[in-house]
Amino acid sequence: MWKPSVTTTRSSFGEGEYRALHILVKTREEAEKILNLLKAGKDFSELAKQYSTSPSAQKGGDLGFFNKGDFSQKIESAITLLKVNEYSNVIETEFGFNIFLRLK
Repeated sequence: MWKPSVTTTRSSFGEGEYRALHILVKTREEAEKILNLLKAGKDFSELAKQYSTSPSAQKGGDLGFFNKGDFSQKIESAITLLKVNEYSNVIETEFGFNIFLRLK
């Protein structure tokens, strides 16, 4: 009989190993502008709502809870190397230019 693993159970109930916010834009210039706004103390969620082209933008960039293997290696590495409440530099992916904020 199949029994869900702890990882599977956590994911099912929204309690993954990590949680992050993210901002996705089309150009490096846009991403650098947003990064400068973050450095000036602007709110990540508000900037995500205002600038991000990701479907998560309406939720302030919230990617929700996730576990290793849920995203591409490049995105996963960018997030997992951050400390909690730390945001990344600009990360280029196949989707565009990203900034991540690790929450958990």
